[in-house]
Amino acid sequence: MHAAQIQTFSSDAMKAPGLVAAAGVAAALGFYSANYSRLSASPDNLETFNSILFWLFASLLLTVCAPGFAYFSQIAYMRAVYAEKYGYEYPYTEHTAGSKRFTLVGDAFRWASVLLIALSILCLIRGGILFLHIVR
Repeated sequence: MHAAQIQTFSSDAMKAPGLVAAAGVAAALGFYSANYSRLSASPDNLETFNSILFWLFASLLLTVCAPGFAYFSQIAYMRAVYAEKYGYEYPYTEHTAGSKRFTLVGDAFRWASVLLIALSILCLIRGGILFLHIVR
């Protein structure tokens, strides 16, 4: 039961920032179109608007990369299982140098994926805060 929940939440955690960032980009561009005269009056406003787009696109980019890294981790874990040595006595499997290396690679890609999603969420927050400042 817990494994299924973890899979669902991890999938949602990788999708959510991308969806929100994409919607944020669309909202920012709509806001820019509707408020062009007010935004173009000040170079600071345009600079802030460019920062908003930068942070939202960075969030999208990181969100797109994270599932790929998670996929690579699963490939490495699968290869680690195939690299184990099997036996007829308990514990029935024995780690080999190859399986340990593949497990290490899988762990690295898994944590990289977690880091990418965390960075994506932070980029999204930064873009959202900047958007709230420019809306005022």
